[in-house]
Amino acid sequence: SRTPMVCHGSSRLSLWAATFAALWCAATCALAHGAAPSLSREEINELRDETHAMFVETWDSYLTHAYPADELAPISCVGVNTFGAKHGLAVTLIDALDSAAVFGNFTMFERGVRRVVDDVSFDVDAHVSVFEMNIRVLGGLLSAHMLASDANTGFAIDWYDGELLALAKDLGERFLPAFDTPTGIPYGSINLKTGVDANETRITSTATAGTLILEFGMLTKLTGDARFRSAAEKSLDAIWEHRSDLGLVGAHIDIYRGLWTQAEASVGVGVDSFYEYLLKSYILFGDERHLSIFEEAYAAVEANLRYAPWYVEAGMSTGNVLGTRYDSLMSFWPGIQALYGDIEVATTTHDAFYKVWRHYGFTPEGFDVRLGMAITGQSPYPLRPELIESTYMLYKATGDVSYIAAGRDFLASLRLLKTKCGYAHVADVSTQTLRDKMESFFLSETLKYLYLLFDSALDRENIVDGGPYPYVFTTEAHIFPLKATIEDKDVASSAHATGLSAAQVVQQILGRRKFRKRNSAMSTRKSNKFCTYHSLLWQIGFRPAPVRPHNLTERLFEITGRLVPVTLDESVRDHEERLERSEQKIQVRLGLGVLQTTEANFDFDLSRRLALMLERTHEYLNQVSEESYHELCAKLLEFKLSSCIPGGPNDAVNFVFQTKIAYSDASQCIGDALMRVVSSLMHKYAHETGNVYVCAISNMSYLPFVDYENENLQNSA
Repeated sequence: SRTPMVCHGSSRLSLWAATFAALWCAATCALAHGAAPSLSREEINELRDETHAMFVETWDSYLTHAYPADELAPISCVGVNTFGAKHGLAVTLIDALDSAAVFGNFTMFERGVRRVVDDVSFDVDAHVSVFEMNIRVLGGLLSAHMLASDANTGFAIDWYDGELLALAKDLGERFLPAFDTPTGIPYGSINLKTGVDANETRITSTATAGTLILEFGMLTKLTGDARFRSAAEKSLDAIWEHRSDLGLVGAHIDIYRGLWTQAEASVGVGVDSFYEYLLKSYILFGDERHLSIFEEAYAAVEANLRYAPWYVEAGMSTGNVLGTRYDSLMSFWPGIQALYGDIEVATTTHDAFYKVWRHYGFTPEGFDVRLGMAITGQSPYPLRPELIESTYMLYKATGDVSYIAAGRDFLASLRLLKTKCGYAHVADVSTQTLRDKMESFFLSETLKYLYLLFDSALDRENIVDGGPYPYVFTTEAHIFPLKATIEDKDVASSAHATGLSAAQVVQQILGRRKFRKRNSAMSTRKSNKFCTYHSLLWQIGFRPAPVRPHNLTERLFEITGRLVPVTLDESVRDHEERLERSEQKIQVRLGLGVLQTTEANFDFDLSRRLALMLERTHEYLNQVSEESYHELCAKLLEFKLSSCIPGGPNDAVNFVFQTKIAYSDASQCIGDALMRVVSSLMHKYAHETGNVYVCAISNMSYLPFVDYENENLQNSA
C-alpha cells in the first residue's frame, strides 16, 4: 500500500481537480461532442517530414557515436551494450533496418544490411532475454531479409544472398535449448554460446511464452525447418492450457510445474503481446485455432477486466479487482481492438489513455485510475510507442482526423526530449527530467508508427500502405508480408465464403487503393469514427465486414451469460442516437477517501460529510445547468454507499443521474458539477469546520462508468 500524500497549497489541489476533470471526460464524453480538429494537407505534410528528419538524424547519430553497441546514450553520446555481449550486437541497427525501408530510404537500408552482414555474429558469450532478442533481433533480421530478397518491394539488394536469413536461423537455433522444459514454455533467458545457465530462473512471463509464433513461424516458413514453429506452438498452447475457468491467464508461470506464480490477469505488462500474437497468427498464417483462442480470451477480458473505459488488474481465477493501474503497455490494446473490428470499445479506451498523455505530455509507466496520478516509482516515459501505434491503427480503421491531431501532440512532446545526439527517456513525467537512455524501439516503433500515421493521411506511398503486399506488424513493428503465407490464406478466405483466392483478394485490395486514398482526404467537418472501414481485417481482405466482430457476441454470452443481440452497425446508430437523446441514466462512483477523516467519531463525521456531499451535488448541478444550458441538465435519482469490489466493504458512493437534455451535454454537465463538489470538499469543508486532514483527493477512488437505459436489452442484461 502507498502512503497518502499531503497536499500543500491550492495550486496542487487545482492540478488534481484538472486531472479528474480530464478523466471524467475520458470516461463519459469520449470525444463525443465538439468539432473534430481541422488540419490542412500542408500541415500534415510538415509533420510527416519532421518525423522523417528525426529518424534520419537519430539513425546517423547512432552509427556515428554508438555502432556496433546495442544502444546510443543520447546525452553522453556513447554506445551502451545492454544485451550482454562485450562488443555489442548492433541491436538498434538490426531493430531499425525495416524502418529505413518504411521511411523510403534505400541507401540507408542497403548500408545497414551491409554492416549487419559484415559485422554481426551470435557466437558470443552473452546472456540475453529470449523475449527481447526474439522481437527486436530475430524479427528485425527476418523482416529485412524479406525486403532485401524480393524485387517487388523496391528494396531488393543485388549483392544480397540470404545472409540475414542465415543469421536469423543461427539465432533461432541458439534459442531452442531454452524450450527444453517439462511444459514447453521456455526459460526467460539463455546464453547464446553455452545455453541455459544452471541457475537460470524457472519463472517466465506469459508475454515471453506467447510472443514467439510470428517470428518462429516465419522462420519455419522461410527455412523449412519445422522445429521453430513447433516450439512456439507448444509454448503458446501450454499457457492457454493453464488458463483459469474464467478464461483468464496470469502474468508469470513456473515452467516446470505449470503453476502460476503471479496469477494476476491484465492486458498490460507481462501479458500484453500474448493476446496480440493470437490474433496476428490468424492473420499471417490463417490459423483458425489461434483465432478461436483469441476470441475466447478477448471475451474473458471484456467480461472480467473492463471497467469502461479502463482495464483493471484482477485475480485470474476470481475476477476480483486487484488494482486499477493503467500501465503504459496497455496502450496497445485499442489497436488490437481496431484490428479485430471492435471499434466502439477501442475508441473509448483510446480516448481515456490519450487523456493521460494530454495531462502529463507523456504516458507514465504506471497511472492509478482511482487516485488519478502517476504511481510512485512508475513515472518514467521510456519513449514507448504503444499509444502512437493504437492511434495509427484507429486512424486507418476510421479515417477520423482527430487521430492525426493526436499525432501532432505526440510529436510536440517528443520535441522536448531532443538532446545532443538523440532523444532521451523521461525520468519522471511530472518534472520532465531526462535520463541518458534511448531504447532501440524508438527507431523501430515509435517514429515508424508516427510517420505512418501522418503518411496514411496523405499519399500513402510508404511500403506498408502503398507496397506490393498487405503487411502485418509484429509487436516490435517489424513488417511481415502476407504473400509469404498466401497458400494458407486461400483456406482462410474460403471459410468465410468470399469466393476468391487470397491472391485475388490482394489484387482487389491493390485495385481499391485510389478509392481509399480519395476517401481519406482531410475535411473540416466532424469525422465519423464508425465509418465503413471499421475493421482492418476487412480492409486487407481476409475477413468480410463483421456483423459484430466475428463470434464475439456468442463468446461474451458464454462467459457472462448476457446476450447483446445487436449488429455493429445497429449499435453504432444506437450509440449516436443515445448521444442526442435525453432520459438516459448515468452512474458514477466516487471513493470514500474523499470523505475520510482521522477523527475518533468517524461514523458521525462521515454522515455529516455525506450530507454535505449530497447538498453540494444538488447545488452545483443546478448551478452548472443554469450557467451553460439554461435548463436542468440532469436529476439525481440515487445516492448511496457501495463497494468498488463485489462483496467488499463500503468504500464508495454511487450516484445515478437521469439526464434531462442530450446525453452528450448532460454527461459534461454532470462531470463539471461533480468536480465542483470535490473541490468544495477539499477547500470549503475544511475551512468551515476548522478541520485539517490529509489531502482528500489523494485518497479518492474514481472508477466511473455509464449505464445506458435501453428498454430493448432489459430482459437480457
